[in-house]
Amino acid sequence: MATAKQTKAAPATTSNVTVKSKVMRGVNDRFIRSFGTDGKPTPLPKVPPQVKVIVDGVEAAGKRGILRSELVTNITPTLITRQPPERIISYYEKKIVELGLVTIQRSASAPVAAAPVAVAA
Repeated sequence: MATAKQTKAAPATTSNVTVKSKVMRGVNDRFIRSFGTDGKPTPLPKVPPQVKVIVDGVEAAGKRGILRSELVTNITPTLITRQPPERIISYYEKKIVELGLVTIQRSASAPVAAAPVAVAA
């Protein structure tokens, strides 16, 4: 009897499959904590725990902010989730900006290419 590993086919390499590079965008974006007119950080409303971890990570970097790649490294030990930290940050990015907790300076540099992904044509 064949095992599951033995029955799985190898990735297709025929001419009907093309390989595209999946691009990670925003690796060099800078997250900056928003401060009120009194110089104190904008207070956190009721938010999911992942948002609190992200905002705390940005706040710990100080007023100069933190690059997305550094933020991922810094919050990985404290972020409790099954998803990769990059995905959690991307998911909550719009919400933390709309709430006025963080501003994001988009990088003008070229994106960093990730591993190629096979896509059926």
